[in-house]
Amino acid sequence: MKVIFLDVDGVLNFDGSDARTPLGHLGIVDRLVKKLRTLVDNTNALVVIVSDWKELWNQSVTDVEDLSPDGQYLVKKLKRNGVHITSKTSDRFPNKLRGAAIMDWIAAHKSVESWCVLDDVYFDDYLNYMEISSHIVLTDPSVGLTDDNVKYAIDILNKQEE
Repeated sequence: MKVIFLDVDGVLNFDGSDARTPLGHLGIVDRLVKKLRTLVDNTNALVVIVSDWKELWNQSVTDVEDLSPDGQYLVKKLKRNGVHITSKTSDRFPNKLRGAAIMDWIAAHKSVESWCVLDDVYFDDYLNYMEISSHIVLTDPSVGLTDDNVKYAIDILNKQEE
């Protein structure tokens, strides 16, 4: 199994974007989601959400209409662009412990063969896990996910096939 640990802000949107959620927060930019789709299509990776946006998504909800307005926005925006969230990291880890949450998720899913982290912030706790440094694709929050980021992530995720 290949996994993309997805942050949203600074990856699927950027500082100064006009996109807004129903509740007025910084929204998701379609052209950036299409870049994520390219990554998913070229690796067959699952998408696991690690950002604060994970609070809006619930795997047990069967009807998207039961989510909050911003949760509906997230799911529908990704789905319209052919991307599906498979899972999220545990809510028991605060955002500043994102590295711990990622490593916990990997430990709980033994079939992970390769993975990458799409994030615009290098969290301090990433330094606690040496393996994260070779798996992180750091985006620029002023532009979001780029074609070069996608190529690098594809290389990380497909390296096991070589």
